[in-house]
Amino acid sequence: TDPEGAALTLRTAMNLIHLYSVVSEPFIPASAKAMRSAFALADDTAAWVSADEAKSLDAVPAGTAFTVPPVLFAKITDEDLESYKERFGGAPE
Repeated sequence: TDPEGAALTLRTAMNLIHLYSVVSEPFIPASAKAMRSAFALADDTAAWVSADEAKSLDAVPAGTAFTVPPVLFAKITDEDLESYKERFGGAPE
């Protein structure tokens, strides 16, 4: 019922996704790349955004195409947790 408000919400969300991809690059590079590649931005880089861009969240212009990426973070199952404990849990005390 509020197309302008909906557009603002979606544009802000898309710019936050882009910003998170840049911020998370050092920690989760593959996921950060997947987030950035969802946007059809020909000149996009992983470079840090300027202070003005961070304030206004306008790195992704209105109307930019967006492709929903596959699931980036899989749910950790109980079996996964047990496997991780065995592999990375260290020696029992």
